[in-house]
Amino acid sequence: MMRRTRALGVVLASILASGQLGKPAHVLTISIDAPAQPDSPVHITGFRHDERDLWFALSSGSEKTVTSVIFGSISWAPPSCAPENTRSPWIGHVRYVVRMGPHGSGVAFSAHVHYPEHLVYNARTLVRTPYLLTQFVVDAVYFEDGTTWPASLSSPESNRGPFNPRQVEPEKCPDAAAVANELGPIREVTFDRESPEAANTDDEKSATPHLRFRCSLEGPKAICRMPLESAGARPDTGQQE
Repeated sequence: MMRRTRALGVVLASILASGQLGKPAHVLTISIDAPAQPDSPVHITGFRHDERDLWFALSSGSEKTVTSVIFGSISWAPPSCAPENTRSPWIGHVRYVVRMGPHGSGVAFSAHVHYPEHLVYNARTLVRTPYLLTQFVVDAVYFEDGTTWPASLSSPESNRGPFNPRQVEPEKCPDAAAVANELGPIREVTFDRESPEAANTDDEKSATPHLRFRCSLEGPKAICRMPLESAGARPDTGQQE
């Protein structure tokens, strides 16, 4: 009887340690969109992904051949989801080589910029929020004839379009402080291929290119599930410059 009791205790402790009888894991939500840019000659028309990388479907409205683009990005939390000690938003830009003929289309991809994983760490390190919104825009375009858009590239980030808050206004984050605390120990980001989350119906109705995914915070690990509907084969074209 003593052995059975001890064995039962070991099993119960194992179950509790794995979280099966514990409280549900807190969830980090990451929302990505590309607001409209009427003045840009190149537009982001959609996002595609696999379990680790993100690539950008593009269209050109220019009469010239495009050779590369610079994407600007900014990540932050809506006010209702940000702890009082939230740090400044993360801002960056990356240049991609992508060739598009006049009024053509293309795909920008880099095997070196792992955005889904990178954004989880942004939520942990820079914003500490259960809801991180990242906006991508076209900051600059390079043409084959040597010209650029805009004509002067002294400060490409100045061309970032206005942030569109419609995607995040309905969000409520009552456990923002608790999730911020759980983000601190995150040291590993994995992607669960077995049970990806279905696309949100609100996302499907979005007027702009949009991608949302969620990650369960379980100890030092964030387990993320990417929506099946946006997945695709990794493209062979487009390299980071």
